[in-house]
Parts: sequence; C-alpha cells; structure tokens
Amino acid sequence: MSLFFLQYQNSEVSVFEVNIRFIGGLLAAYYLSGQEVFKIKAVQLAGKLLPAFNTPTGIPWAMVNLKSGVGRNWGWASAGSSILSEFGTLHMEFVHLSYLTGNPVYYEKVMHIRKLLQKMDRPNGLYPNYLNPRTGRWGQHHTSMGGLGDSFYEYLLKAWLMSDKMDVEARKMYDDAIEVIIVH
Repeated sequence: MSLFFLQYQNSEVSVFEVNIRFIGGLLAAYYLSGQEVFKIKAVQLAGKLLPAFNTPTGIPWAMVNLKSGVGRNWGWASAGSSILSEFGTLHMEFVHLSYLTGNPVYYEKVMHIRKLLQKMDRPNGLYPNYLNPRTGRWGQHHTSMGGLGDSFYEYLLKAWLMSDKMDVEARKMYDDAIEVIIVH
C-alpha cells in the first residue's frame, strides 16, 4: 500500500506500529539517501498521527483513524489505558521530525509524555504498563521488562545514544530503572 493511499484511508492504524515501521523507515531512508521525498512523506504521515495525542493528558491513544483523526485504545488494555511500551517509544522518531523540520510540535508532544511520567508515582520504582489517557492514572500497577513495557526502557537508552549522549534526562530515567530491576 502506498503512503499516498494510506494517508487517505478511513481506517484505524496502530500509532506505535506506523511510527516505528513507516515513519522510522522513512527517516532512515532519508538519512541514508538524502532524498527529500522520504522526509516529506514522514512528515505527512506523522501529521496524521498527531490527533492521537488529543487526550486530556496528552498521552496518545493506541490507534487513530487516518482520515477522521478519532483515536481509541485497544479493548483489551486495562481500564481503557494506553500501553507504556507503545507511547513511550514515540520520542525517537518524533524528536528527529522536529530536528529535520524545525517544527517543535513533535518534540513537544513526546517530551510532555516524559515530563508527565517523571511526576508520577512509580510502584516498585518502575513505570506500570498501562496509563489511562483520560485520567492520567495507572490502569494497574503491573510492571514488565517483557511485552507492554520493554520498549520504553530500551528507547530511553537509545534516545541518550542518538542525542550524542546529551539527553541526560533519558539516561537518568534508564539508569534509575536498571537499579530497581537489579534490586528486584
């Protein structure tokens, strides 16, 4: 399916999957080739994901309709929550979109998530897997280094590395989590 066609579809897509696979792939193609078309398509597609962030907390919905912009979460997710490993991994691509375009909106969306998480209580020192985007409360206190939580911690370290080790906030969040993982 072409990206041109995809952006006009009246269908729901996973914000996480479109971000890491399509936008991430387009950005990688741009960085490797220098061809503007890849950057342009990444920006267009990211624009279709932005409505997912239109929640009371700024925590994005898991899915968004590319045509209408209406978002929702997976029916199986705890108490209508968004999933840590999904919303917590958007920052790598979104930070690069702001860097490449000069448009701060992408950076602001994902850094808002990070700031919100830093203010929240962390049972057992880790971030629970489910966060309700309406209430800003954890859906439950289950934490995991496996599915539902793993990518969040992985991407904190990646963010630090990709920033030429300047994103000390991401590194601190990663180090704090690793300390707790070792203890527990």
